Amino acid sequence: MKIQDYFLNAPLVDVTAAHIGINKWDWEYSEKRDINHAKSIMKSNRYDVLPIVNSNNEIEQYYSTTEWNNYSTIDLKEIDNSCCVYYRLSIEDLISKMHLENRNYYFLINHSTVVGLVSLVNFSCQSAYNFFFQTISNTERKLSMLLKTELDELEVISTLRKSTDKINQDLVKQYDTAVNNGVDASIFEMTYLNTLGYLISKFKDSLDSYEQLEPYTKYLLSSGLFSIVRNTIMHPVKGIINEDVNISNLYEFITENTRLNALLDDIEPSNNTP
Repeated sequence: MKIQDYFLNAPLVDVTAAHIGINKWDWEYSEKRDINHAKSIMKSNRYDVLPIVNSNNEIEQYYSTTEWNNYSTIDLKEIDNSCCVYYRLSIEDLISKMHLENRNYYFLINHSTVVGLVSLVNFSCQSAYNFFFQTISNTERKLSMLLKTELDELEVISTLRKSTDKINQDLVKQYDTAVNNGVDASIFEMTYLNTLGYLISKFKDSLDSYEQLEPYTKYLLSSGLFSIVRNTIMHPVKGIINEDVNISNLYEFITENTRLNALLDDIEPSNNTP
């Protein structure tokens, strides 16, 4: 890594399955194979998974709801490799595995010992929010800095002033307030994903990198997946997994965001060198 890169890049949050899951020392469990007792615990606490700790203090079986969030019927299951992941698995790989295997939960293991559990409900924890917040912010920063090198700022401001989109109008008001208060502000430093998508579409004839960026505009605009995920993260009322965002959406977000960042790293101008 070059010395100048330390001034440009901030490390991303390293979040694992253990960070967002619950460890075995804190979870509630059943000490007996009693399906009615287990069903009562699961229904009253809205648990879809309830581990069973045997007489040797080992976890080899568990109860799970037959249908997620429906506590009328539960099943007794064995813990095997199909429902286990390494507890230090990255959040990106965890989301990918959940999507590809169509699973709502995994037991977390250290080699062969169960040490915790992670499920869809755990994605509303602070660690998950921190990960997505920094991931989105990093993409916004890279993309806005690229547009700053390729577009005329006065033309961008003029275009945003003419926009009927409330987000763009509010952005210009925020910019005007900053300038009037003597702040040395750049409109590019205030832009969010949807505005960046809007600018890419509006300035397609002026952007040298338009053809490379165009496939991602559908994700960036206000109705696109990136902006929907961003709104969920910035306004955490319903949780990350909700009626608008499911695990497959998160998988697509991470996949396409990774591709976009790789693209931005490739076409990022080299004129930042002093």
